[in-house]
Amino acid sequence: MQSIYKVILTGVTLAVAPQTYADTSCLERLQMVEQLATTFGELQTARGIQNSQAILEIFASKDGNWTAVITHMNGMSCILAAGKNWEQSTPLPGEKT
Repeated sequence: MQSIYKVILTGVTLAVAPQTYADTSCLERLQMVEQLATTFGELQTARGIQNSQAILEIFASKDGNWTAVITHMNGMSCILAAGKNWEQSTPLPGEKT
């Protein structure tokens, strides 16, 4: 089942990766974080462990631009998708506000 998701994710990545990111679709994590902050005003707003080898990170700006990044354990971060109109959702049940 995971291999199906990898194939789908690869297709989605190729389809939605904006031209703006063409030269920086993968960078060392610190470079990626710096590039997103300085170029787009995006800071990390969420993250979660995908598996024992990667972390999914969401970076967003105050004006609603966002970027989804997968960070591998080898320190490389790659852009999965990017868009506009990011909205932070309500806290999870049981979470303090």
